[in-house]
Amino acid sequence: MKRLALVVGIVAGVMLSAVPVSAQSGNQRFTVIISGQGEGAPGISQVVASGPIRGVGTLEFSKSDEDVVIFVFPDGSITLDAPTTEETEDFNERTCSGSFTFSGTFDIIEGTGAYEGATGEGTFAGKGRFIGQRNPDGSCSEEDGFFFVVVKVKGTVSVPDQAAA
Repeated sequence: MKRLALVVGIVAGVMLSAVPVSAQSGNQRFTVIISGQGEGAPGISQVVASGPIRGVGTLEFSKSDEDVVIFVFPDGSITLDAPTTEETEDFNERTCSGSFTFSGTFDIIEGTGAYEGATGEGTFAGKGRFIGQRNPDGSCSEEDGFFFVVVKVKGTVSVPDQAAA
C-alpha cells in the first residue's frame, strides 16, 4: 500500500494538472484508483490521464444516474456515460474478504472548461478488493471494511481547440 501511495504521489508530482492538447484527437487512457472504508462510502479517488487529455484529477459520481461518472481536472471536466455490462463478485465469509470485477463501454457526453466539446468512446475494466471487519457475533460487517478499486479506461478522444471557438 505504501508503494502504491508513493507511485501515485510521484505521478501526481510530475503531472500537476490536466493539460489539453489543442485540437487533438487520438488514443486516450485513464487509470482510476479509488480506496475507502465501508460499503457505499465515497472514498478517495485519483484519475491519471494520458492522451489528448493528460494529467491528474479526481472522480465524481452522478447523483442522478449510476452509469454516469465525471473526471474532474483543474482545467475542466469530462462526463462519461459508462454502464457496466459484465460483473463478477466473490466473497469469502470465512476470511471476511472478497474481490470483484466489472467492465463495459463508455461515451463522453459532456466536457467543460478546456474540454468543452470533447467527444470520445471506448471500454473500461475494473478490479476491486473488499476486506470486512468482524462483528461481535462473528459475522462480517461491510460498513466497517476497506475497499480498493483500479479501473483501466481506454478509447479515443477528440478535444477541440478552444482558441478557435
